Amino acid sequence: MKLVEVEVKGKLGSIMGIDVHKDVLIYCILIKTKYFEEFQVSNNKGIYVLISTIKRLHVSGVVVESTAQYYFKLIFALIDLDILVLVANPHQIKSRQGK
Repeated sequence: MKLVEVEVKGKLGSIMGIDVHKDVLIYCILIKTKYFEEFQVSNNKGIYVLISTIKRLHVSGVVVESTAQYYFKLIFALIDLDILVLVANPHQIKSRQGK
């Protein structure tokens, strides 16, 4: 798998942010300026629920926090479906909270 760095600022429609934990994935969706509530699924079979939500809402890209090894299964499933994934450093995310 080839990893590529791309500039996507202003080019995405809807974006999903996922907070990865050992047992759960907590996510929210931003479509243009409309924010959807946070949702939670298991970090196992819940990945399939997440993927169906991405397809149903036509999510353009997903931002995932790199948390230990807990995000691997998720990003591999997203990449297999050609969903644009940005893996973010937890230290960078923490400094951007609320912005």
